Amino acid sequence: MKKKGRLKMWLILLFFIPGVGLLIAAAVSAASSRSSIENALTAEGKVERVYKKVARDLEGKVERDWLRATFTTADGKPAAVEAEVFSTAFVSVGDAVTVRYDARSPTKGRVSAGFFAEPYHIVFLVLFGAMWLLIPTTILIFVLTRPLKVQD
Repeated sequence: MKKKGRLKMWLILLFFIPGVGLLIAAAVSAASSRSSIENALTAEGKVERVYKKVARDLEGKVERDWLRATFTTADGKPAAVEAEVFSTAFVSVGDAVTVRYDARSPTKGRVSAGFFAEPYHIVFLVLFGAMWLLIPTTILIFVLTRPLKVQD
């Protein structure tokens, strides 16, 4: 019986591995996404437009959330950047955002407006990884708090 209990615990712990892996992948992806513009300059920008753009993927046509932000470069020139965001629910026209851009090509920048400004795959990895960890945690709590059966 003791061997069976250990086996159950190992199996439950194995369920944690995908969730932890997804969260690690999200952290690595977020770090590389933020440092992809290595010599980036930052500027305070202003959301000029929030809109949806139709794109094609494996499921067919889908609408994606985009925003356009205007900013002034370090040398005083006006510039604008368009960026796809996970959700525009918390962003509206006129909001202040941080724009990271390459001085050689200011229109190829990134907009930071909180968690939901991250690329789709990062948000998906974080949410799915957290959900995946919730399931084995619930099972583990159930197994550990279940009263032991006394056999005669």
